[in-house]
Amino acid sequence: MLLSTHLPDGRPVLVIGWGDEGVQVLAEDGTPVGRPFADAESGYGYVYACAVGEDAHGRKIVATAHSRGRVALWDLTDRRLIEQPEIGGGTVQSLAFGQLVDGRRVLVCGGDRAVHVWDLAARRPVCPPLIGHEYGAVALAMVRLPDGARVLVTAGVDATLQLWEPTTGHHLRTIALHAAATCLTPISPEALAVGTTQGLLRIDLRVAAT
Repeated sequence: MLLSTHLPDGRPVLVIGWGDEGVQVLAEDGTPVGRPFADAESGYGYVYACAVGEDAHGRKIVATAHSRGRVALWDLTDRRLIEQPEIGGGTVQSLAFGQLVDGRRVLVCGGDRAVHVWDLAARRPVCPPLIGHEYGAVALAMVRLPDGARVLVTAGVDATLQLWEPTTGHHLRTIALHAAATCLTPISPEALAVGTTQGLLRIDLRVAAT
């Protein structure tokens, strides 16, 4: 997992999460910035997923997912453990930060059983677990539509996209794909790029969310 972000002082960095090695922050020239964290030595073990975002105070944080449904939040600047959200359930396969329409910042966790939306300020779930994929969600994204509405999109190896209203957990729509999904990313306020085992798709959210 390779993520690009900036430290609070403006320096661009890469955040790399890899298995038992945990997470390492690198400068543009590849020089390590600080020590690795969320690794086996710190008691967390294999990193299944990681994401970079901001908490309710605007602080840059890193989320990591581990076995037995464990999720941890770390301060990007000093690598300090901030919180371990009580997600529960099976292994978390995907993570994404987002913001609800009311301004609340959330962490979305895609597990092999359900998707969880975690309120970073209140430290509790926003809505009941979202159950829609046969084998769990391998990728997800919180998307802001042109009209200001937010839609949570989850992708699964069951060859579907599921669209949700993230505040209530209301299921909006299922979109059938031609193959198992592997990744997804917003490419505009109106569209997603979805990677599958058979190629790349463009999904128009103006049509899909109606």
